[in-house]
Amino acid sequence: MENIVNKTIKNLKFAFVHESQIRCLYEIFAQRASKEGYTLISNFLEDMASNKQQNAYWNYMMLQKIAFKVPIEESSVTFEDIPSIGNTSQNLLTAMKIEDYEWRVMYKDYSEEALEERYEEIASRFQAISERERKFFERFKIFSELFDENKLIRNESVVVWECQGCGFQIHKESLPDDWICPSCGHMKSYFQKKYLNISQGSTDIWVCMECGEEVYMKNLPEGFKCPNCGKSNEYFRRKKAENITDDIFSVSETIWECMECGNEVRMKEIPENWRCISCGKPKSYFKRKSGKPDTTKYAFKKREKAIWYCPMCGREVEIELPEDWTCPYCGSKV
Repeated sequence: MENIVNKTIKNLKFAFVHESQIRCLYEIFAQRASKEGYTLISNFLEDMASNKQQNAYWNYMMLQKIAFKVPIEESSVTFEDIPSIGNTSQNLLTAMKIEDYEWRVMYKDYSEEALEERYEEIASRFQAISERERKFFERFKIFSELFDENKLIRNESVVVWECQGCGFQIHKESLPDDWICPSCGHMKSYFQKKYLNISQGSTDIWVCMECGEEVYMKNLPEGFKCPNCGKSNEYFRRKKAENITDDIFSVSETIWECMECGNEVRMKEIPENWRCISCGKPKSYFKRKSGKPDTTKYAFKKREKAIWYCPMCGREVEIELPEDWTCPYCGSKV
């Protein structure tokens, strides 16, 4: 039994280090997206980083419960194990691959191994994490596709089909008649068509003076080109946008609170054999914190200061700007 326990502890230890590492990576991705002007994606990545923190916490607490049985050996993470950081488009693809590996391979294998070792509670939690990671993978995939189609910087509706059997989502204008859900095998009739509006909260509209194309951003990143005519960012002028309140890709996860210790978990439903990771109480001790699911909106966050970009000289100013502001370097009006 000792070798089996060593394997379980190794899995939990690796999962804790892995989730902590990916949380930091997503925070870096969020900073890069914000720097490039994609605040919507930045907010989404920050939310995903928070989910990684919860996964790391679960793995750590499970490890503490069984670690006393076998000494924990030291481990290391090599530089080759750390994904590279690129631009926002590349980072979205990297995150999509990470989430795909986590739900399709990592946590499924861990769950099966835990069942073999008769750790039913740990197996159930691994399975719950795997299901969460699958949904996050689908959202990253949709975000990546919308980014490549330039729809994240336009005020457009997006068509997403959702399987009513398992919740699988896919971004397509239409599904073929012989469509089969790649997740659970249900037919096209099980899919519901949804129209999602890209929400960007209170932000600015930049208008291309060449073709009239409008993009929704706080600032235009350096090297930005019009998605319609290809003109560079000096061809754009800013006008104030109206508030947009629709949300995008809501994470419909309920907050469940343990009545014994107050620990909170976010998931759609709690498994039957669930136990509180903090105090060990069963599912019956958990209650919904709110009657409605907690919906996270990926809207632009209001910040005390904004970085303003002068299209004439290329300088940036981090300040709240009045309407009659002129660039202090070249005197041009924004």
